[in-house]
Order: sequence, then structure tokens, then C-alpha cells
Amino acid sequence: MRIKRNYLGGFLSHFPVKPGRSMGSQAKGGGLAGRAPILPYDAIPLTGRNGWINLLRLWNSDGFQRSHLVMVRNFERLGPVYRERIGNQESLYIFLPEDVATLVKAEGTTPRRMSIASWVAHRELRSYVLGVFLKNGDEWRTARIALNKEVAAPLAVAGFTPLLDSVARDFVAMVRRLQPGSWDLQTQLFRFSLEASCHALYGRRLGLLETENCPEAERFLQAVKVMLKTTFPILFLPVPLLKYLNTKLWRDHVAAWDTIFQYADWCIKETSQKLQKVPEVRADGGKCVLSQLLAHSVLSQEAIKANMTELTVGSVDTTAVSLHFALLELARNPRVQSALRSEVTHAYRQARGQTSDILENVPLLKATIKEVLRLYPVGTTLQRYPVTDITLQNYHVPAGVRQCV
Repeated sequence: MRIKRNYLGGFLSHFPVKPGRSMGSQAKGGGLAGRAPILPYDAIPLTGRNGWINLLRLWNSDGFQRSHLVMVRNFERLGPVYRERIGNQESLYIFLPEDVATLVKAEGTTPRRMSIASWVAHRELRSYVLGVFLKNGDEWRTARIALNKEVAAPLAVAGFTPLLDSVARDFVAMVRRLQPGSWDLQTQLFRFSLEASCHALYGRRLGLLETENCPEAERFLQAVKVMLKTTFPILFLPVPLLKYLNTKLWRDHVAAWDTIFQYADWCIKETSQKLQKVPEVRADGGKCVLSQLLAHSVLSQEAIKANMTELTVGSVDTTAVSLHFALLELARNPRVQSALRSEVTHAYRQARGQTSDILENVPLLKATIKEVLRLYPVGTTLQRYPVTDITLQNYHVPAGVRQCV
């Protein structure tokens, strides 16, 4: 896919190197001969001293919806390393590949990610265990290894791919039924993503692509939307205060999570009962993740429920947004679109409809997805906490400082 974009190059073309500053990272205690000495962490440029004023400014200017543009402006104004305070949070932003390499080397064997405080608070409130998204360190590694076999391994993917295929076919049929200009692509992609996610994970169809939707399915859909919508503002607010004041934002967040967990709990009970009667539960010719976890995983049912809910909500907006950008770029590149269609059609005929076999013969499709994810990353930043002190752009950065790539 020939898309001529290089955001980093655009950044650097506008950024003059300041005197006494190196454009490369140095090891702790290092530095370049004849250059300025290593500066303390507090000397790193700051977007604004008051986090609450910064939060209000971003909120009023719709900066959270245009965070990539905010980062461009901050880069051009402050350089490739800067600090930002938003609410009660402070982060260090880094942009250059060599600085990212320095950070990766300081991650340790079990990289620590930013925890979502509101999600953790809900689990504590309801006495639920944490899933893999909310764990760090050795706990994360143990949970990830247990999930890999039934979620990420090639054999597992081949098992639930037919479930995704059946939803994709229904989505295409639905689009053909709709009148041009009478529907919103982003909304329908969100519905498709949730339908596909639930079918692959739970082996159940919600009916979100049907002409007449089930009220319970719509309730679940709205719960996922509310949970995602309320998560973002709470990231920058003190959760204990929201709980103490019992704000509407917090109540809506908790109620949404409760609905999501109720659905997961119901699916687990139903699938467990089926497994007692039939050793292998299949749907649409495939094996859902839940049935495989219940039958083969060492995880407890509570741990399975926690991971299933997090996999559900973590796979919806990420899939919908990525698909949206993929369709956008394919529309901009009709020759690539035509070549991609020919490749998939040929692979389908060769595999005689076996979905897992099709995926072995579509290099252009895989390259397209990788390129889209490169141009439009699912997350605006990748957060990490180094376990050792490092030096970035001649600044000393202590271990444990949250860094956003």
C-alpha cells in the first residue's frame, strides 16, 4: 500500500536541535564529550505546571479527541522529550526511535503497563479477580501464558475463525440491504465488531446485525459503549473521590461494567452446562474461546470470567477503528483494493472455503493490516515504566516514571 506519510519526519523537519542538547540517548552516567552535563528530570520541558488547568484546557478545546495534533504541537514547541500533567497524572512523552530503544531495554522481563484505575476499582467493589489486561509482572505473565493456548495460538485461531467468518458474511449481507447514505459506517462497524467478538469468545450471536434487534443485545451494546465512553475522563480524575461523591460518571461506569459481567456470567454458566453433556461445544463449525478455556484451561471460572470480559471490551473499538481506517485507505488506493480482492478470491477457491487455510495464502491482506496499524495505531500512546534509571536527550529519568511512546 503506497501511502506517503511520515509523521516523525514531519516532526523533525520543524524541530531545531537546541544548543547543549544531544539528539541521541545516552546510558546512565554517560554523555558526549564536550557537551552539556546530564540534566535532572525536573529540567525536562513541561506543557503546563497545573494538571487541573491543563485538563480543563484540553477538555474545552476538544484536545482529547485530537490528541495526535496536540502531541505534534507539543513536539514542535518543546522537543522530542517533554512532560505533561493532566489532572492528577504526570507522563513523560518520547518520540525518537533511539529513545524508544533505550526505554525498551529498561523495561525488564515483565514490562509494566499503565493500570486503568476505574476498572480495578470496579473489580474491588464487586470482589472480582483481575484479568490479564489489569495485571502486571509475574501475575501478568502467568495469566498470559494460560490464555495464549486458547486465544493466540495458531490452532486456537483456526478454531474460532469460522465463527468470525459467519459474522462477516452477515455483515456484508446487511450492508447490501441498506440504502446508500442511510446508515453510518462507524456505528455499524462497532456493531459488527461486538457481534464478531462475542461469537468468537462466547459462541453466541447477539443479533446486532438483524433487522429487528433483541432488547437484551441492545442493552449489552449500550453497556459496552457507556463503559468505553466513561473510562477516558476517569483516567485523569481521582477514582476514590468519584466513589466518595457517588458522581453520575462513576455510577454509569459501574452499571455498565455490571451489565457486561452479567452477560459473561450467564454465558459461562450456559456453556458449562453444555460441556457436561457434550465434551466439545461447537457453533457454526468452530470452537469458541470460552468452551476451550472451560474444557482445557488451568484458570478458575472466576479468572476465566474476568479475562473474557476484558477480551470482549478490548476487542470492540480496536477492531472497529482499525477496520474503518483500512476501508478508508483501500478506498484511496483502488489498485491495492482490486489486487486484495483478487488475492482473497483466489485463496478462497484454493482453500475450498476453509477459512483457516485461506489465511495461509493472503500475504497482501496481512501486509495491508500491518500497514494500517502502522499508520493508525490502535492506541494514541504506548505506556511503559522503566525498572532502571535511564538518560534520554541528556536528561536523567528515574525508574518508575510513566513514559508514553
